[in-house]
Amino acid sequence: MLTEKTKRVIRPHVFNSTVLLAMMYGSETWALAKMEQQRLSEAERAMKRAMLGISLRDHIPNERTRKYSGVTDTVTKIKRNKLRWVDHATRFTDNTWTAIITEQYPQEQKRPFGRPPRRWEDTIVKHFGRTWRRAKLRGNWRTSIDRVVLQNT
Repeated sequence: MLTEKTKRVIRPHVFNSTVLLAMMYGSETWALAKMEQQRLSEAERAMKRAMLGISLRDHIPNERTRKYSGVTDTVTKIKRNKLRWVDHATRFTDNTWTAIITEQYPQEQKRPFGRPPRRWEDTIVKHFGRTWRRAKLRGNWRTSIDRVVLQNT
């Protein structure tokens, strides 16, 4: 993809259709922390610079590489996919394994020391509160997704 034979116009399309999908595989179920978001963004910026043939020594700001590259932002896409998965998961019937796992609250387990690990539901509750299961109302949920993603970018 980085050879001179590959046209610069084609590179963003190849990136968005292959590399981005590989980076985001299974991201609907991730509970991303700030550090993980930062690492994904750093990897994306490095790939954009490589696609454009730009070195860090050129001192070109990230905003310009984002504009020139035509590549979709990975973290924003992951957030949007996660919220779309919530929309999908709330429509499952009660006897599917996905619905059971989503609704499960482990009871008789001893808590480890320190901060509890970040759960998938924690990121959803952070944006929508405990009423995130209202995603069954599809029209309202789509506008909520757009609002949250735009607010956090």
